[in-house]
Amino acid sequence: MSKGIQTTGFAFKVPDVLAMDYEFKGMYIDQKKLRTNKETHVYIEFSKKDPSSKFVRFSASSGLHGLEAAYKIIVDEQTKGYGEQKIEKQNLKVQALDVMKVTFIGADNDINSVYYLWQDNGIQYSLNSFASDLQEDIVKMISNVKYPDQAMKERYVGYSVYVMGLYDTEDVQHGSKAIGFTPKFPLELPGQFKGTAADISSKVNFSMPANEKDYKTMYLGIYYDVAEKNKRLSGENRISFDQIKDTKIYEDMKKNGNVAFYQSMDEAYKVKVNMLKIAGNEVFKTEKYKRYGEASNAADPTLISYFWRENDVCFKVTFTDGVSNEEEIVSYLMSQKAVDFQNLK
Repeated sequence: MSKGIQTTGFAFKVPDVLAMDYEFKGMYIDQKKLRTNKETHVYIEFSKKDPSSKFVRFSASSGLHGLEAAYKIIVDEQTKGYGEQKIEKQNLKVQALDVMKVTFIGADNDINSVYYLWQDNGIQYSLNSFASDLQEDIVKMISNVKYPDQAMKERYVGYSVYVMGLYDTEDVQHGSKAIGFTPKFPLELPGQFKGTAADISSKVNFSMPANEKDYKTMYLGIYYDVAEKNKRLSGENRISFDQIKDTKIYEDMKKNGNVAFYQSMDEAYKVKVNMLKIAGNEVFKTEKYKRYGEASNAADPTLISYFWRENDVCFKVTFTDGVSNEEEIVSYLMSQKAVDFQNLK
């Protein structure tokens, strides 16, 4: 939330999501030039806590000129997506706001989408929902739109999203809350490897979750490649360094002699591991494997992963493209301390 406000350059209101049975899923910004006006659009997606429900998309836009201008843009977008449709317009009064409700109905008489449009202090707002959403819920959401205070900004962190990119120190601090501990965060590795990206992701990208609750466990991933851009791999970093608060993964490897990677909700892809010592520490090293098991393509890179445990955190380093100093890098990562946010640049 804070990042969105900083990036857009204009103040906008957002729904106080704790007032409704919705949770924050994600936010993105689209700045483009439409017709003769430069417009900046902020999109925020919510979903109900019921995983079978569809999302609701909230947007705040600068540069538009009234409800009719917003209405024409939405009609253009809907026509491109669904073709010609029947359109129903209805005027609502929500507190002191004049709200235009626009319903798009397909040829089969099913509702394709519903939009609620309003303007407040020169900013154009909309809520895009579905026929299954009760109007009283949407009206309640509109009634609870306000400028975000610090408490709201802290709540607007999408810990349940599949992947959440980290772009600066503030993001890493929020990410540490999502994973439940202060991570290691080295920016460089031996062999001229430099960090290229980082994110918070679901456990399915680390190993096989034990159950549906475990599926929501989050981990931190940091990605590295050589410093020279023209020598980097296309679409794949040579090294990933992952950390998760979970001791069962490591204990299961010790007991079973393999690590279980996610293939589907009901199926794991198992890779054999062997124990070795690096810098005096017990480490499990996988055999060479493909990321998607039997579903992998021949062109997919061959990987090797190393796992070790420090207190209640399991670490994983994955190498590709013939990195020659694997054990040196693993030893270096073992020696690293948890990040000092004051000195992380």
